[in-house]
Amino acid sequence: TAIAALIALHHDLATVHTGDYYDQSALLAERTRLANLLQYNGYYLATPKLIHIAADTTYASLRVGIDFHIDQPRVRNEHQQLETRPYQRYYINSITIDSNNVSQSTIRRILTLHPGLLYTPLRTTSSYNALLNLRNFNLINIEYRESPSSSDNARLLDAHVRLHNSDQQRISASFELTNASPLSREVSNSGILGAETVLQYQHR
Repeated sequence: TAIAALIALHHDLATVHTGDYYDQSALLAERTRLANLLQYNGYYLATPKLIHIAADTTYASLRVGIDFHIDQPRVRNEHQQLETRPYQRYYINSITIDSNNVSQSTIRRILTLHPGLLYTPLRTTSSYNALLNLRNFNLINIEYRESPSSSDNARLLDAHVRLHNSDQQRISASFELTNASPLSREVSNSGILGAETVLQYQHR
């Protein structure tokens, strides 16, 4: 599969190798690395929670076999029904800018987010840093939601960039879970929450 080929291509960056001592922290680091690898290559729905680690202790001579299994994400469709969805790469569909003191044309010139480009957190971070360097905003918020135009043939994300001035300051970078998002993941056994990716700076 495409994901197996991607992981094999970057196998040299793995934190777990044959012959290593068993180290749970190294296994967790590898799970995070795999999730980041998928995210940075357009697989928007990939999260560490979907990557399970199985240890096989039936080997002789105090050896342990380790297997990483990547579950497919579960999302709510347009009818609010949960369905399992195969991994697909997501592309930027549209960018909405809400700014109260700088023209949209100026903002669009410095953003590294553009319609048609493959989604990757790297573009979010570089856009965020470019906006921060303007030193014009006390609030910078970049978030993504699955576009109504998204389909099995083409997975699309709509980006919303909010830029405002305020007399207050706060800095945060987070993955926010909401009940309002049109795209949702099963994040725990206790309930289903919507999911949206948010990178935010606020001066308070």
